[in-house]
Amino acid sequence: DGLNVAAFTESKSGKSLMTHFKDELGTVEVYGKGHRVERVYFKIDEARRDQWSLPNFKESKEHFFNEVERENHKQKINQFVDFCEDMIYELRYSASLFRHSQRMQRDQLEKVQRNFVGGP
Repeated sequence: DGLNVAAFTESKSGKSLMTHFKDELGTVEVYGKGHRVERVYFKIDEARRDQWSLPNFKESKEHFFNEVERENHKQKINQFVDFCEDMIYELRYSASLFRHSQRMQRDQLEKVQRNFVGGP
């Protein structure tokens, strides 16, 4: 009989492993085969982890978790899709601001170095 991930994650070893990797793993619960809820784990890229832990993202997640429609399945799915689209936009926007900030810092550093060294 195959590996029962749910049982493993509840075991002492599984809990220890999940605690160790908790910041690197995301989870989502989906309807799987036989209309059962299944938990899916996925790796979160390091750059996204940093963004995901920012206060505005935490607030958005909390708002979604507290306000999602729990009785109407179709509405719940629509709200989840909307939430995901909003988060993707926010993550991309945040990443672009970060890249812009890095470019500005690099340009400032180069300017200081040129002035200090007496370059062009």
